[in-house]
Amino acid sequence: MTEWCKKEGCWKRVREAPPTLGREITQYLSTAEKEIAEKVDAKKAQRLDTQLGRLIYVMQERGQEYWLRALEWNAPRDILPEKEKSILSQVAKKRGFVPSDLQANVLIDAEKKLQDEGFR
Repeated sequence: MTEWCKKEGCWKRVREAPPTLGREITQYLSTAEKEIAEKVDAKKAQRLDTQLGRLIYVMQERGQEYWLRALEWNAPRDILPEKEKSILSQVAKKRGFVPSDLQANVLIDAEKKLQDEGFR
């Protein structure tokens, strides 16, 4: 037996033999496609969490009265550009208005500008 292991014929058979794994190991293996799909799903979930977090911040944590105060505070100072004022006005004045994710993001940026100028 030991002499056979040293021969080229033995090594050729070993190289050509398909690898076999026990059941205990195969349950932990994954394909490249599965890994990619899991990463894509995780990114989608993270994006959705971020979007929902922004909406919760704008609509619940701050609320309509806060945005109305921000709009009124900005009026004499005219700090915000028209796009930001328009979104701020909609959130502050329209009952039941829910901004899109992009609008919520613009609104959060506008809030930072106002806070940098002294709005509290």
